[in-house]
Amino acid sequence: MFHLWYERQMDRELNIQTRIMREWTTIEDVMSYNRLESTPYQALDKLFEINELGPDSNFVDFGCGSGRVAFYVHNRFNIPVTGIELNMQTYLELRENLNSYLAADPQVNFAENIASYQKIEQHNLLYERAGSDFDIDFAAKKFNNRKIKTAKKSMASINFVQEYAEHYQIQKNQNVFYFFNPFTIKIFVQVIRNIEQSLFDNPRAAEIILYYPMYDFQDFMEKKTIFQREGSISLNMLEDEFEKFIIYRYDPIFE
Repeated sequence: MFHLWYERQMDRELNIQTRIMREWTTIEDVMSYNRLESTPYQALDKLFEINELGPDSNFVDFGCGSGRVAFYVHNRFNIPVTGIELNMQTYLELRENLNSYLAADPQVNFAENIASYQKIEQHNLLYERAGSDFDIDFAAKKFNNRKIKTAKKSMASINFVQEYAEHYQIQKNQNVFYFFNPFTIKIFVQVIRNIEQSLFDNPRAAEIILYYPMYDFQDFMEKKTIFQREGSISLNMLEDEFEKFIIYRYDPIFE
């Protein structure tokens, strides 16, 4: 189940403001780039409960929007994160989020948040089955009023680039790449080819994470790239067959 109160709470804990959606305003952009949509925090919780990132991970979010995934990953795993965003208006908001995030240096307790959210959901389901009303707004308010911990710590790097995704130069230590349908398959192919070239030039294991992947993206990844499908994580929020993550992995062969 998708709850907006949880979205707002996680933004508050990370000391950022992320958009749910933003449309492009020119025909040229609409033809090549999809509207900004933020990955639900509930989806990210499930993804990284199952697919935890190690300390050697270096994360890139293509079409990062106002930075929800980037800040979440950076705070949860304290690994280097880079976000690529083309829309200038969104990029300016992203820079504001970066300033407020760094100033607060929040320490989010993800395990506690997930447990609290699941507890509220369980109570809600029990009341629904009993034919009674559960005051989920009251429960959410109690959740929101918890004291948020902050702690100064040594943080991994986090930075954002205003750039065409296909022009971005993949860094030799970047190895986890995230996509939530930011652009057309044509641009996606170019970006994947850039990633593959970087992996050939500097051999290393790497991972591609696709959220809400369309069939043509899946077909390309599975038939025309060096990546192998590692698995998928289905979600039960919108009752949509595409509401899932698919993870692809490349492991170099060293002689």
